[in-house]
Amino acid sequence: MGDNDKIKISFIIPTFNADRYIERCLKSIRDQDYPQSSIEIVIADRGSTDKTVEIANSYDCRVINDPEELPEPRAENCQKKVNGETIVFLSADNELTRKNWLEKMIKPFENDNVYGVFTPIINSHDEKAFTRYFNLLQRDPFSWYIIGKVNPHNVAKKFPVLSENEDYIIFNYTTDRYDLIAYHQGFVVRNGFQRSKDTSFDDILPVIEIIENGYKIAYEKHAGIYHHTLDSFGHFMKKFHARIYERITNPNYGYRMRSKYMSGQMKIRQYLWLIYSLTFIGPIIDMIRGFRKDKSIYWGYHPLACFSLSCSILVNYLRAVCVRLFKKVLNLSPSS
Repeated sequence: MGDNDKIKISFIIPTFNADRYIERCLKSIRDQDYPQSSIEIVIADRGSTDKTVEIANSYDCRVINDPEELPEPRAENCQKKVNGETIVFLSADNELTRKNWLEKMIKPFENDNVYGVFTPIINSHDEKAFTRYFNLLQRDPFSWYIIGKVNPHNVAKKFPVLSENEDYIIFNYTTDRYDLIAYHQGFVVRNGFQRSKDTSFDDILPVIEIIENGYKIAYEKHAGIYHHTLDSFGHFMKKFHARIYERITNPNYGYRMRSKYMSGQMKIRQYLWLIYSLTFIGPIIDMIRGFRKDKSIYWGYHPLACFSLSCSILVNYLRAVCVRLFKKVLNLSPSS
């Protein structure tokens, strides 16, 4: 296949003051063994005041300014303005792992009914310790527990498989049996799919929407994606503390809408989470199992991460209740 016959691919990357990560991300795209004339990089920037835009311009990106606060709506707005036949949704702290990443990720699209492709998050050689733990789970501890403790080594055992070869698996997901796949972690989608406005504030809902529309999703086993997400345990707590409060208080946040797609088992696990995490027994057992399976010392973070995440959930619920009561009292007070 000549260069002119290659599938046109658009990358969409939401950014806000991301100069710490963005160069590694963009360099990994420009280093691909794929014709650069068939690659378009679009940056959905929220008004960065650091060097993000300058770096993006140096890598021949198209920068679109969008004041929308959350990255998901910015990415959706950009999708209407790209030219690729397939679209790769990345976060600024992602990095492609190999020079043939694109070739591997578009191969499952040979199957007409495949509309999305994802790949596991893996560790780079210089990854921070706590991120290494996070990447063992492929998601935060709460989501890992809710979905049924899914890891790359057992994903094919957890969900119904339609077909499999040495490169990828095509899953037969349904809306009550699906993996929690992040849309902005190297997810590749046909440009014919446009997420609905109702999914604009969540990173999982558009994947569920693909499943709901009857299309298939493939898992590329070997490509992998780097996610330089956390510097330390303290960074984890700060990041998720703010995120949890947003999920509790923002009526537009997608997690609430996602709950209607939870299976009975997922809902039960959701209610059992506090018992699991605060008693330490379950996390310690899973830490030992994880160490035996992966031989990774980073499983040692698991009990502390689970306990701390639950403490943050409880604190934020109490905070939200107090704020609501305070506002109610103010509304009942006689005007001056």
